[in-house]
Amino acid sequence: MKENSLQHNWFRFFAILLLIAVGFPSVRRAAAQTPNGYVFLVREMELSELGVEGLEGLAYSPQDDVLLAIQSEQNGVRPVALLDRTEELLGVSEVQAQPLDTSNTAFNDEANSLFTVDPATQELKQTPLEPTVNLPTLATPGPAVRFNLGFGIQRAQGMDFDPVTGRLFILDPAGKRLWIVTPDAAGNYDGDRASRENRVKRVNLSRIANGRVHGVAYNPDSGNIFTFSQTNNILYEVTENGELVSTRDISSYITLGDPAGMVFAPSGDETDDPQTKSLYVADPSANSIAEFSITAVEVMALPAASPVSLVNTIDASQWNPPAPDTAGIAYNPVSNRLVVSDSEVEEMPLYEGSNVFLSSLNGNLQSTCDTTDFNKEPTGVAVNPANGSVFFSNDGKKILFEVLVGSDGQYCTGDDQVRQTNMRTYGVRDPEGIGYGNGNLFVADGTNKEI
Repeated sequence: MKENSLQHNWFRFFAILLLIAVGFPSVRRAAAQTPNGYVFLVREMELSELGVEGLEGLAYSPQDDVLLAIQSEQNGVRPVALLDRTEELLGVSEVQAQPLDTSNTAFNDEANSLFTVDPATQELKQTPLEPTVNLPTLATPGPAVRFNLGFGIQRAQGMDFDPVTGRLFILDPAGKRLWIVTPDAAGNYDGDRASRENRVKRVNLSRIANGRVHGVAYNPDSGNIFTFSQTNNILYEVTENGELVSTRDISSYITLGDPAGMVFAPSGDETDDPQTKSLYVADPSANSIAEFSITAVEVMALPAASPVSLVNTIDASQWNPPAPDTAGIAYNPVSNRLVVSDSEVEEMPLYEGSNVFLSSLNGNLQSTCDTTDFNKEPTGVAVNPANGSVFFSNDGKKILFEVLVGSDGQYCTGDDQVRQTNMRTYGVRDPEGIGYGNGNLFVADGTNKEI
């Protein structure tokens, strides 16, 4: 009996070891497939500054390298703002307002057309664009080209195309799946025929955020698909078989309540490799387009920092009038004062007609000034010590303003004059911080990440 009991115990011991040996590799594989991916909010393109309102959808034309910002309906049509990646408004076109589901709209480069899915009729509608050299223009409205999908979409919540093959991706979160439709040689997407010819693939997404996702974007570099969970503000990257590759938590950057389209397009940084892609997401609640980088950048090694110590902290929000969102600061040796700019205060209820503040070196507010006549958002500020001129940048308008002091030699008096320089002339797309030294003006380009 003892021998049998001993054998039985040894059998259980080896069985447990076997289970552990078999189980561990499986755990490692699962962990390797779901790491936290790199993500960084590069910028938010504020469309109101370009005169574009009512953002409801987003598409991208690779051929023309243009973002298509679909706006809310106006008199039976939807304006489509055509933007380049440097936030320049190239023009505005129009599409028929109905039926157009803006969350289910994407651009097909092969067909040079804007497509939309009509969930009610299970139809894919094609709106061709007029062939132009640089600027896509929507064709004169006529009989729409329609394809009957008819393979069981419950509720489409996003679509995109493979720019190379023309494959169509349709997100169907109600069915917890993704549909992939390969067109025939003529570029047709008829669902019945595609099903018969095995050109329709159904991908199970039930393991991704319980299928509760919204929006879809195909990354042509990796061949993977991105979708977004509104519940936890996470981007999910999956393969075409529905396998989770990575997750990216964007909650520390931005909260996207109801994104209205997401696309991959080249980075807005003109100094990047042209092949570097960013994810652009339409945010109707803020009337803006957020650009996310998903590729980690190499950090340049810097020399060892010199020791510093904190001397004083000035709470500019306590000034009267207050400066709650200070953006730039410079020292004016002519007046021995600090010049502080606030680029957002004019949008706040506490605005009292001042967005530039002149302070003593110990933080006592001496006087204020206002630049809204020529610059509503003074961002960076710098002073030329030779003549007391004050420079202000404006990142939205890409303009640098110089305030020339008059004969009294003092800034912010009646004899000041203003002149401006278009920073696009120097290749600066996003002038932010500025500084003056040795007769030169230094400008930090926020988008291109260079000085």
